[in-house]
Amino acid sequence: MKKITLILALIASCLTYGQSSCATAVAVNTVGTNTVSAYGTEIATTCTGNSDATGSAWYSYTATATGVLNLSSDLPANNNNDTRVNVYTGTCLNLTCAGGSDDVSYPANLATNANINVTAGTTYFIAWDNRWSTTVPFSFTASFTPVTGPPNAVSTPSPVDMATNVAIDPADNNADGSPDNSVPLSWVPDTTGSPATEYDIYYGTDPTMLNNLTAATTYTATSVSITGNLYATTYYWQIVAINGSGSSTSNPIWSFTTAAASGTAPSNATTPTPTDGATMVVIDTADADADGSPDNAVDIAWVQDATGQQPNAYTIRLGDSPTTLQTLTTTFTGMAARFVNQSAGTTYYWQVVPTNNGVEAVNQPIWSYTTAGTASVEDDSINFFTISPNPANSIINIITDENINSVDLYNALGQKVLEDITIINNQINITDVHSGIYFLRATSNLGVQTVQIIKN
Repeated sequence: MKKITLILALIASCLTYGQSSCATAVAVNTVGTNTVSAYGTEIATTCTGNSDATGSAWYSYTATATGVLNLSSDLPANNNNDTRVNVYTGTCLNLTCAGGSDDVSYPANLATNANINVTAGTTYFIAWDNRWSTTVPFSFTASFTPVTGPPNAVSTPSPVDMATNVAIDPADNNADGSPDNSVPLSWVPDTTGSPATEYDIYYGTDPTMLNNLTAATTYTATSVSITGNLYATTYYWQIVAINGSGSSTSNPIWSFTTAAASGTAPSNATTPTPTDGATMVVIDTADADADGSPDNAVDIAWVQDATGQQPNAYTIRLGDSPTTLQTLTTTFTGMAARFVNQSAGTTYYWQVVPTNNGVEAVNQPIWSYTTAGTASVEDDSINFFTISPNPANSIINIITDENINSVDLYNALGQKVLEDITIINNQINITDVHSGIYFLRATSNLGVQTVQIIKN
């Protein structure tokens, strides 16, 4: 009996060691289940975000045909263990992400279900990591489906098509200090044709101009939470299923209308700084954000009327005319901010509207101020790029003969919205940015140039 126990222990030890690194990866079993019994200490760059795992269990798979490899820990025996998988091609010394997946549907289902495009003759390295849980053992299945063409369109949208009175969740789930105003979406993939390995999610208020929210990423889940929604507004959305052979066709566009804001209108904001109608307002040229160029900022503040209903957020608007104010944010929670990239000798109009779960204060005044006649600004002779279109919906073309070192996007409050934006074919993607006024700041060997853009 002791000998049998010792032999079993040695086998288990060898199995654990064999999965502790890419070089000793174990071939997955595509019949039955595979068991992760321990995590090794070798990790690779994650393919799914949040790169602070401390260990991985390594497997390999060599495709004998072109198709889709499914890896799933969504098994009853795992008791919703929070797993994550990353899949790579290349060599162990030079791995390249081929795909991966985290949760089936956060937070209800924390298991993993990944569909990976695979090519005949290619070896794939599979790493289950312990980013979210160190619980072992757990099991997973691996199965292969040959691809005979693009996937069919998805179905069964939630909310159902043309749903009304859809609730907005104001909870601050991303812990950024402001309400998310989120709506969850989900869909069901087709199972009669070739499987999908990822999805493009299109969303917006105009069915003819939907924004691709996943243009810059690979999205593999069948649910998503969309933030920044407005009350009493109709939204349109579309899901396009994708695999190695192409994209689904005849994809329906669904719609839903959010519920009207509920609650008591809050009391007004008062006592603006600068005072209403102020002139010769000094522009602050300090480089507070340390990006190498003056902020050209005007600090603003206000006081909340303490009587009546109190707000849980503020909508801030700015413009050069009281009739053309642009909304900068609908979820601001402080009572002081700053407008950046202000021009000298210019009259600005601004409004701070307290809101309570989307219900706006009534009769909130529009204030104004005029900046002083001179300001230190970036060198106007530095002009090495232009952009188009402007206003823009999602893609901005950068027209330049220079090598651009970095591109950042700021809102009119001076907050950096996007940092070190990836430029692909002289284009950047601002799909995930809310509508409003922004400033695109680029650096090259010639210096720094800032261009104002409007996101529709």
